[in-house]
Amino acid sequence: MAGSVDDAFDRALTGRDVRVVFQPIVALHSGEVVGVEAFARGPEGTILEHPGPLFGAARRAGRLAELDWVARAAAFEAFTRADLPAAMSLCVNVEPESLGSPCPPDLVEPVSRAESLLRVFVEVTDQALAADPAGLVVAVDRARSSGWGVAVGGLGAVRTSLAALPVVGADLVKVDMSLFRRRDRAEVSAITLSVLRHVETSGAALLIQGVEDTADAEWARALGATYAQGYFFGRPGPLDGEYPVPREPIPLMRMASSEELPRSVFEVVSDLGTTRVTRTQLDELAQVVYRAALTPGAAPVVLASPGVGTVIPDERLADYPTPPTPPLLSVLFGPDVDDEPFEGMR
Repeated sequence: MAGSVDDAFDRALTGRDVRVVFQPIVALHSGEVVGVEAFARGPEGTILEHPGPLFGAARRAGRLAELDWVARAAAFEAFTRADLPAAMSLCVNVEPESLGSPCPPDLVEPVSRAESLLRVFVEVTDQALAADPAGLVVAVDRARSSGWGVAVGGLGAVRTSLAALPVVGADLVKVDMSLFRRRDRAEVSAITLSVLRHVETSGAALLIQGVEDTADAEWARALGATYAQGYFFGRPGPLDGEYPVPREPIPLMRMASSEELPRSVFEVVSDLGTTRVTRTQLDELAQVVYRAALTPGAAPVVLASPGVGTVIPDERLADYPTPPTPPLLSVLFGPDVDDEPFEGMR
């Protein structure tokens, strides 16, 4: 079976018979489509039309980098033919194994044309951050020199990759909803808080992937995400005939000057927007912050306000385990709050 699949793959890739499908990226506050992400598929009606067999055959043949370039070129050509608004963004994935590989000669023209015409975000996974940092720097430099953006997807699968986020300087940070369904809540909280901290301090935009229903979309908003994608908004497929011009295109992050002074925590949050959430979502967000404090590392300072006239019931407090090491400082502030509402809390 593998032999016949590999033979079919050789014919398909040599003949450049690779398709792409596109999944919409929407702005959460307006619901408008601001971009699409391209996914590679093999010849329709064959086993290779599914990504697993397609990329598996590419790895066995040692032609993963070539498949990557062919898929990106196909996405560029489809995007160009569709004559989409200039403000529409296209996300294309880059496999870790192909980060440092040159473009095949027959694809140089469509790729070069895309560099001058399209608004592209090159997306790398957190596995790439951990597996090939040097190759990643090359890909990022190439994207920046073309005026393209950089996206990092799949965050949380490899926790060590979070340390490389500031180095990459991603414009778009993508987190999958599957992260929040893990059982280890302390680890999920630590990863989530690291991502949110990076987004708030760097100015990068947050996108939640894998949004499947209204509850997922509401949780994405509660996290402060600007963008989302998933089956709830549209499955991968061909490009629509027409897209309205995005009123707020996915922004390219302004790279910070080395001469800029660090900002205080108050300056960091002063220009951030506010998000209205339900009490349940607020409690979940509070637990994200609290449980992140239980993981090894520097003792945090926790500042919180329960709101006016809020009484926290004992059953909710039971969800907050006692930390082995208390935070450096925990403060609950607001009107009519006791001097020491709980043990260790000022």
